[in-house]
Amino acid sequence: MSDIERKDLTINDEMLLYSFNNMMKDHLLDSNNDDIMNSLKYLCLIMDNIENNDQFKYLLGYVAKEQGLIDKNEYVFDVEEQFKMEAIMHSAMNLYKHKNTNKKKIEAAHYNFVNSLDQHSNLDELHSIKNSALNELGYDEINENNAKEVFDNVAKKHKVLIKDKRKK
Repeated sequence: MSDIERKDLTINDEMLLYSFNNMMKDHLLDSNNDDIMNSLKYLCLIMDNIENNDQFKYLLGYVAKEQGLIDKNEYVFDVEEQFKMEAIMHSAMNLYKHKNTNKKKIEAAHYNFVNSLDQHSNLDELHSIKNSALNELGYDEINENNAKEVFDNVAKKHKVLIKDKRKK
């Protein structure tokens, strides 16, 4: 970070940045542990996307409380949403910690989780194909006048994508 960018930081921001950099450096220098490296990778991915996903904030708040790092009554985000996430996470973690949880229910829940990710991925692909079709055809949006042309282009691109996936 350049000095110009640092001028925009408050003293608290500077202290946080300094602490974070030192912790990351210490973990990277002191560890040859793949678990630590993968955890840091996930943490970086979360940080990179924290503005786009409120669940990350609430999850980090839950973990900080659960580990006794902050006061159990601290709510710095949307209180209702943070409260709800903490309750859900507490229930989920109790299921995780108690090894007598019904294995079939856990497998079904994981199956549903993976399917929801697949559905999300498919929607992202279709959205990307739609945007590609709009750009290729020179349109900004789908309307009554161009809908058939855009949807035909999307269908053609989607068929090619499905064929490519089947080859793999």
